[in-house]
Amino acid sequence: MRKKVITRWALDGKRVPANTPGAIAIKEVIGWVQKVDGKEILLGKVKETAKTVLAEKLQAHQLRKHGVAPAIVGHRAKLPEAFGRYIDYQTAKGVTANYIQTTKTRLDRVAEFNGWTRLDQIDGAGVEAFLADAAKKDRKYTSTRFGRVTQNLHRATWRAFGRWLERTNQVLTSPMRALEIHRSDSDSRLKRRPYTAEEAAALLQHVPYLGRRSKMEGPHRAALYAVALASGFRLAECAQLRPESLVWLDGLPFVELPSGATKNRREALQPIPTSLVEVLRPVMDTTSPGEFLFPLQAKTAKTEAARSVRRDLAEIRKRLVDPAPGFLETNPGGQLDFHSFRSTYATMLASTVSSATLGKLARHSNVQTTQQHYVRIGQKLLHGAVEDAIGGQVWFSPGSPDQRKMVKSSETELTKLKAAVLAFKGAANPEEISDFVRFLRETFGANLAQGQGEESTQ
Repeated sequence: MRKKVITRWALDGKRVPANTPGAIAIKEVIGWVQKVDGKEILLGKVKETAKTVLAEKLQAHQLRKHGVAPAIVGHRAKLPEAFGRYIDYQTAKGVTANYIQTTKTRLDRVAEFNGWTRLDQIDGAGVEAFLADAAKKDRKYTSTRFGRVTQNLHRATWRAFGRWLERTNQVLTSPMRALEIHRSDSDSRLKRRPYTAEEAAALLQHVPYLGRRSKMEGPHRAALYAVALASGFRLAECAQLRPESLVWLDGLPFVELPSGATKNRREALQPIPTSLVEVLRPVMDTTSPGEFLFPLQAKTAKTEAARSVRRDLAEIRKRLVDPAPGFLETNPGGQLDFHSFRSTYATMLASTVSSATLGKLARHSNVQTTQQHYVRIGQKLLHGAVEDAIGGQVWFSPGSPDQRKMVKSSETELTKLKAAVLAFKGAANPEEISDFVRFLRETFGANLAQGQGEESTQ
């Protein structure tokens, strides 16, 4: 295997014949080449990729010598045709039109940047070269500068394409195996933390009194946040909810989503706490059948909704009485955003349910094989887990923000408890106060004496 270098002649930046007066010779590396069956084959520009391609070529050559047709039939196929087959495969899976268009754009722009026209030309190094150019200030190909998240999305698309090529025997091994998703613990955008119980309560109780954002009034946004907290749905999944998504099985509420509306492209029947149904009732009553509960279908709507969470958090923090450092804001534990609702959902369930139940409710594909293929959890058990862990929270209790101010205190835990109960007392009956005291006792720790909590409610 050797490098193939050709000489081109240029004058004033343009290619010219070799005998042109004043022309400059420019040597250009075409790539690694090797003779197979008497023919010189271009294997690629990256040495490691070239070795992989060469091994495939030699194996196919040996199979042909023994009269066996190689399994790899599409390695030299035209790349646009391979893209078309991959898009057809994705469409058959039932993914959304927006997902199809985004996938096609990511594939086409990288192939065009590298000049790829055949399957045997693609490699991870070419994808990285495109992303490196797209991240520059003086980029030449893309109109917008790519951040870390956008770069990783392109890598994920090409990795998925490579796995599909390998799975369908169009290549022996995926040429994108060496393409890795870049992560950095120092990047605050990639560090996320769950909401604490106090933060979740403050958010849901204050948002209804805030102004209009993302085409939704405060109560409408509060319902959206409550759905994400109590179901674990992602923002894109919340956007697909309709009035008929709420179904009842054996008198228990569930939310049903089709395969095209979920990230893993599988139908979801997610149990929700009964208290969430009452929170959703005003939104459902004002939404016609077939329409979406939340206006998140526009191209920029999800981005605006994600920003609304951060703006709501900042505004609520300003309204609180001397909030603790890091409360409702980014702290060393990570940032708070819309996806933190899902982290909160999983964190709260983890303390009360088994790992098998947690994996089932989180709808993740990387659960252990035993849990995926052998554990069978009934719908009633799933609903009971959600009802116990999520449904009994104080998040869904009504009240005015002014009557539920979160008060910071540097004194004893008993003082904190008394202050919180006094702030709550004006907006609740004695039964609700008792529930709130129990909630705070569990939050601040078991070292609070029963008698102290009762004295605080007097």
